[in-house]
Amino acid sequence: MKYYTREAMDSDTLWNENREKYEREYERVRHKLPKNFLEEYEKKCEDDIRFHDNEILSIQLTNTRNGRYCNSGIIEILSHFGDEKFFLHYEGIRKYCASFDLERYTRIYYLYDEFLFLPDKWLSHGIYVGDDNTIYIEFRKLTFHKVQVK
Repeated sequence: MKYYTREAMDSDTLWNENREKYEREYERVRHKLPKNFLEEYEKKCEDDIRFHDNEILSIQLTNTRNGRYCNSGIIEILSHFGDEKFFLHYEGIRKYCASFDLERYTRIYYLYDEFLFLPDKWLSHGIYVGDDNTIYIEFRKLTFHKVQVK
């Protein structure tokens, strides 16, 4: 995480400075994200913290497409908040890293995140899920859809 760091979480001043810097960065990258994602992501905003407290239900990494091996992976993250479930589908994965203390946490919550531009038209999505637990994905394309829970 570049802006929502452990150091920033320990300092209101640094947190506010970094949040302002990230919002400027986010304005630069948001046009690369799907419109249906932005509609949901930006409406669930608590003090500029998007998707805050969504529970992450599953993460799946595959390197096949239509039953055939491909050289870039696909990641799907399923999360929910209340009666809604959300699928974030990342394609063209070049790097994926996840760190969870599963002995300490039985549930994983989406707390803070950052979308950033990387060189050569890549994007990254970093998700802070508590303590030093994070998800980091470098990808080419994000698709999104919402499923109503009955």
